[in-house]
This record gives sequence, structure tokens and C-alpha cells, in this order.
Amino acid sequence: MSKRAKKKTAKKAAKKAAKKAAQEANMAAFDANAGKRQAEKPNLVEKQRELEETMRDRDREEEEVKAFTDVEVQRVRDFFDEHNNLDSPKMLAAFLDIFKHGELDPCPLYMEWMVDAYVAEKCVKILPLLDRAHNLLTKHGFVTEDESLSWNDVDNNTWVMPAPDGWKVICSTGQSTRYIFIWSHDGNFFGPTLHIRKFYDEYRPGDDEDEHDDWRIDADDGQLTISSAIRKADTLSEFTDDIDGNKYVSRPSLNWFAVRNYEFGRGPYGTPENPDERHGGAHCGYGDGRDPAYVLSCNGRIRYPKTEPVELHVEHSLGSIHAIKWAFFEISTLLTTLGEDYGRDEF
Repeated sequence: MSKRAKKKTAKKAAKKAAKKAAQEANMAAFDANAGKRQAEKPNLVEKQRELEETMRDRDREEEEVKAFTDVEVQRVRDFFDEHNNLDSPKMLAAFLDIFKHGELDPCPLYMEWMVDAYVAEKCVKILPLLDRAHNLLTKHGFVTEDESLSWNDVDNNTWVMPAPDGWKVICSTGQSTRYIFIWSHDGNFFGPTLHIRKFYDEYRPGDDEDEHDDWRIDADDGQLTISSAIRKADTLSEFTDDIDGNKYVSRPSLNWFAVRNYEFGRGPYGTPENPDERHGGAHCGYGDGRDPAYVLSCNGRIRYPKTEPVELHVEHSLGSIHAIKWAFFEISTLLTTLGEDYGRDEF
């Protein structure tokens, strides 16, 4: 055998030996990991048992707190049946002070959580009212902005919008309010979902200047100056900044929500035409109060190991509590109007 052939054979044998050694090492590592996983299996079972026991303890605590609360609430109710109800805020403040964090904190965390829990209870009641309003508006043909229901001496207009399967959308406008209600009873894996957002008018200049006279910015000496714009800032803020391809929308238009299919998730995403586009400002992808148009987001929530919805969950409602109040009031007064116009028998 030639020297070159011997060298080639030796190289081939070395490569084969290295491959075999690598295979044996991989098998040894696999066996070691399998043994480790087998050894850890009892630990996982024990951790599962500990978790379930912890949750059972938490359930018992919840039941005890509820029983205590029911008794104390009835005592407070009985007390104020005989005393001046105007002093009740002082009692609520005293209760809240029990859970204070720092002597000078005017808004302790428990206050935020308390308002969230209170609003969540109201969401349970508003969902069937929204369903009722949606059914009546649809039945009587108020299904576009041009064919909306005018009520409250024509100050308010309300209509339904096309929505994805399983979802419902109502838009309602007043003299100074623009609300969009987006909800589903199976909005996520955990149950009902409700989103309320503000939306803003689109500015469409007409041929007739007088048509938009209330919205013009008057120039100083024939020139538009910063000072004149500042004086009209409140007027300008009533219009959407969803214009000229703006990717950082903070005052979304109704169309801004519609092209995103009214979806709310946990992160920003683009439009159906450009799903990879990322948007700053008001994200339709956020559902937890980070967008300037935020009024309310409410979702069903479960707690492991339970599989049924435990309660509705709201976050960041304290900062928008007045907007929530007026949005809920708008739905309740809308139903009153529908009942007066179309008869209580439809309710």
C-alpha cells in the first residue's frame, strides 16, 4: 500500500473513531439527563401538591374574608339606616387607612385595587345592558353613523359597527364625548372581555368655509402664529392625529380601531395590510391602560388550579374613573331612551 493510501486510510479511521466517540458521549449525556429527570420527578409531584395546598389555603382565606365582609357590610348598612349617610366617606377613609403604605401617601396601592375591584363588579352589570342596547339598535336599523340613533335632544348619536365573530361594537357620541364599546362574552380563554376607548373626530375641510367655521384657527394679522395655535389647542385636541401616515397616534380615530379589527392584546402590532408595522402612542395591542385613549379594559380571570372564571379583572381604573362613570351613564340613559321610544316590552 502506498504511503498516500495509508495516510488516507488512517484519516478515515480516525474520523470514524471520533464519530463513534461523539455518539457514545451523546448517549451517556442522554442517559444522565434521563436519570436526572427521573430523580426530579418526585420533586415535581411534591411541588404540584404544595401548589394545590397553597391554593386551597387561599380559597379558605377568601371564604373567611367574604363571610366577615358580609357581616360587617350589613352592620354598616344597618347603622346608616339610622344615621346621617353624609358621614359615610369618613368611615370609608378610615377603613382605607388600615392598609396605608406611608403616612403621606394620598393614593395607596390598596386604593387603586379597591377601585379596580369596585369597577369590575359594575362591569358584571353593564355587560347585559350593552347586549340589550346592541340588540335594540340592530333591530331598529341603527347600524351606521349616517343612520344612527339621535337622542337626548339630538346631542347624542349611537350606532353599532360590524365586528369580528363573537364580538360586538357600539359607538356613541355626545357634545364632548366619543366612546367606543368593544366586548365579547368569550373574549379570551378566561371568559368575558370589555374594552371602552375614546375616539376622536376626523377633520375634513369642506368647500364651504362656513361649514367649519367653529373649527378654524384665526390667524393674527393674517398669519398663523404659535400664540394663536396655543389659544386654539383645546379645539385641535378634539381631532384625531391619525393623519398623514402618523405612526405614533395618541388620539385614534374610529377608523383607526376598525382597520385593526378592534383587537386588543398584549403588545403593539400593525394593520392587516402591514402586520409587521409597529405603532407608538395608543396601541390597539395594549389592553391595560398604556394608551391615551384608554377608558377601561376588563377581562375574565381564573386562578390555577381552577378552570372556571373566578371573577372579572380590571386594571388602572382609578385614573379614568370619571370617563368610566360617563361611559356607563351613557349606556344606561341610552336604554331609557330606547325604552321610551320603542316600548318596554322589547326589554
